[in-house]
Amino acid sequence: MYGGFENFYNREMPVKYYRDTAVFFDRMMKKYARPYYTENNIVLDCGCGTGILTDLLAQKGYDMIGLDVSSAMLDKARENCDGSGKNILWLCQDMTKMDLYGTVAGIICATDTVNHLTTEKKLDKFFSLASNYVEPGGIFVFDVLTEEYFKEKIDGNVFFVDEDEYTCIWHGKYSEKSRICEYEITSFEKEDENYFRNDVSVRERFYGMEEITERLENVGFENIKTFGGTSFEKVDKNRGRIYFVAAKPKIKLKK
Repeated sequence: MYGGFENFYNREMPVKYYRDTAVFFDRMMKKYARPYYTENNIVLDCGCGTGILTDLLAQKGYDMIGLDVSSAMLDKARENCDGSGKNILWLCQDMTKMDLYGTVAGIICATDTVNHLTTEKKLDKFFSLASNYVEPGGIFVFDVLTEEYFKEKIDGNVFFVDEDEYTCIWHGKYSEKSRICEYEITSFEKEDENYFRNDVSVRERFYGMEEITERLENVGFENIKTFGGTSFEKVDKNRGRIYFVAAKPKIKLKK
């Protein structure tokens, strides 16, 4: 599904977004998770793509696992993180079927990866697995795109990037009935004296705040908080992105 998408993804996602998200996640871990655990410092970057956020969190001292369904994405992630000096574990798995070696202190799922789960069944399965692998006292952090973003920023619009050795054009179409946004992406990348064309189709689905909150609660998360940005702003659906922070209940020790 995402083969050939890795170069587009690696180029077009702004570095500032990753840096802000890394700081946001680190602050959430220190505020909500760190008081409840001492040994487990493992964090899972779910849908890690080309590994930029994974590496930033590794630089903050977390023992990172980067998980993505695309082997091409993970190849680019290894390339991006080569020489960082951090021992990151890369797993090529579907996040709705992920199989980890044990629990983690936190899960981060950024770049609207949750929107790429286009059925309720897949969303519930992912949330259930996230709940299973986040240890008591740990947190689950992710962001989603709003319907206003799909309708006003994407639907019917065409986007174009032209660089010396790379050209990309993409457009999106959103259906309010199905809540599905379809992207068609065409890129041309220069290798030696030739340009190679790549065409990719990507689908995302809109999920509402109340719907997401209910599904998180159904699988055991609590103390669910929402923010309109990484600076802890109030949710403003017109800004396009909402951040969720969900906590796993901590173990109550017997007296």
